Amino acid sequence: MEKIKQYLNYIALALIFLSLVSLRIWPYKKTIALLLGLLGVAALAAYIILNLSVLKQSFKRKSFIYSGNLIFIVVLVLAILVLINYFFSRHHHRFDFTEAKIHSLSDQSIKVLENLKDEVNVLCFFREGNISQAKMENLLKIYNYHSKKIKYEFIDPDKNPGMVKRYDVTQDGTTILESGDKESRITSSDEEEITNAIIKISREKKKVLYFLEGHGEASIEVSEEKGYTLAKEELEKLAYEVKKLTLALSDTFPQDCALLVIPGAKKDLLPNELETIRNYISEGGRVFFMVDPETAPGLKSFLTEYGIQLEDDLIVDTVSRLMGGDYFMPIVSEYEYHEITSEFRYATFFPFARSVSVAEEKPEGISVNILAKTSTNSWSERQLTDSEVTFNKDKDKEGP
Repeated sequence: MEKIKQYLNYIALALIFLSLVSLRIWPYKKTIALLLGLLGVAALAAYIILNLSVLKQSFKRKSFIYSGNLIFIVVLVLAILVLINYFFSRHHHRFDFTEAKIHSLSDQSIKVLENLKDEVNVLCFFREGNISQAKMENLLKIYNYHSKKIKYEFIDPDKNPGMVKRYDVTQDGTTILESGDKESRITSSDEEEITNAIIKISREKKKVLYFLEGHGEASIEVSEEKGYTLAKEELEKLAYEVKKLTLALSDTFPQDCALLVIPGAKKDLLPNELETIRNYISEGGRVFFMVDPETAPGLKSFLTEYGIQLEDDLIVDTVSRLMGGDYFMPIVSEYEYHEITSEFRYATFFPFARSVSVAEEKPEGISVNILAKTSTNSWSERQLTDSEVTFNKDKDKEGP
């Protein structure tokens, strides 16, 4: 304990130094720098409190002024001042006390802004009196607060016909976002539209997502209840290219595939298709499997190769009944800690879902992470033919 008391000042200096270094290396990860800086200040405060009597005696001696102790304290104080100045001059904080958080951005938008590499110029063509201008201006101020790479300008089409002709603007309220040689246009003053436009022009290369077909999967071209047209449209707004893929007649995989989605195959995939997917995964490929209950048993055995066990059951949740749904719509309101679920803020519903567990034997080099669990009011129903849904402790598995 005595040794720690003596060296707390050096620990404080080291922490503050690391804080300044982290600001230099990761300028957009301010939380890390702030945490290190606060720990450094706390260590310094603890050093002063624990060594107060010794410090008082030292200050009374003339030798202290000519010793390295004074130099050390001066350096430490200067480091703290530099740190404080940096945060207050470049990272002043905004507070939003409105109930609807109209002066705040979503976590997704903030993350997009923090990862911006190039400047984004925003040209807003609004006629005088356009009621949407105030909303757009307020939003862009917040975007600029989170990233100085966002530059914006409001242009009155009636007063600047040259700019209107140059950018071929035909509608009042048009906003053009530019970055390098890329451009995106929106006519909405909504945060989602602005962020999606920024993603489009800031992404170096458009990623291609393939949806498998040929086994009764949900189609990206069907807009009915079980179709995936809406999902396709939302992905395209985020600058993804969405395509269909048939593997039955090919043993090669598209070179530009960033993700393969298997959206609820009703029939088993052919052996050559599974082998093609297996090779794709072994080369670092990504696959999103969506497997409904009592379908495609071949996928069940395929996934055990990767430590994932699909159960032959249907999840029942009594809480969903209280919220207007039926028993076969389990609700997940709490998520396991993972980068994928770290920003989930709302409950999600999984209608007609089967349970998934970690296989008893996992292949070497494979790690499996659980992302979500049902509530304690749920169970996995194994007798799906029963007329009445009830928990049977001898056959069913209790949740979560």
